[in-house]
Amino acid sequence: MVARSVSKHAQRGLTLIELMIGMVIGLIVSGIALNLYLSTLKISTQTANTVRLNQEMRLIMDMMVSDIRRAGYGKVSEGVSVAYSSIVSGGVPVSIFDGESCLVVAYNADADSDVELFAYKTASNAVQLSELSAASTSTASIDCSNFSDWKNLSSTDISAFSALSFTSNAASSGWASTLPKVITVTMSASSAQDSKIFRQLIETVRVRNEY
Repeated sequence: MVARSVSKHAQRGLTLIELMIGMVIGLIVSGIALNLYLSTLKISTQTANTVRLNQEMRLIMDMMVSDIRRAGYGKVSEGVSVAYSSIVSGGVPVSIFDGESCLVVAYNADADSDVELFAYKTASNAVQLSELSAASTSTASIDCSNFSDWKNLSSTDISAFSALSFTSNAASSGWASTLPKVITVTMSASSAQDSKIFRQLIETVRVRNEY
């Protein structure tokens, strides 16, 4: 029977130094992978928060723009053809109050003999909406102080609105002018999850039913 000879070199294991070097290299690789994962997660979270903020601001802006475009709408057969002129303060279909921070719009929203009024403002970092309904024969001059039961349009879990303002060229030209009437809406907000994510939207809207 032939005895097998195994070299001492083949039986030698890792030394302590080699083991420590391997562990250090493994920790470095793991650290790089973890850092890459955390960076990717941070970017994904920022992107998601940005998208949610943009979507919410866009939806609210579109809603206000739509209402401004409909301001003063009413059919003669429904008795509200010029009803807004005796209801909204200033005798106009849309007006700005409280230092350009609140907007009131009036039009016939549901094809009846009444006029619906909608008011927009900001409070507690949210955009808010309130509604009223008035008889077409009303002579009241309605402004933002007449509205109650304000409801949040924006979610404080998604956005923190820092500003909402309205301006009108009619303030200088007057509603009696034949110039087209426009309302400019400016809103600013940051992400509720990351205040570094900030956006501003500005829209200029033509009032179609201006007389």
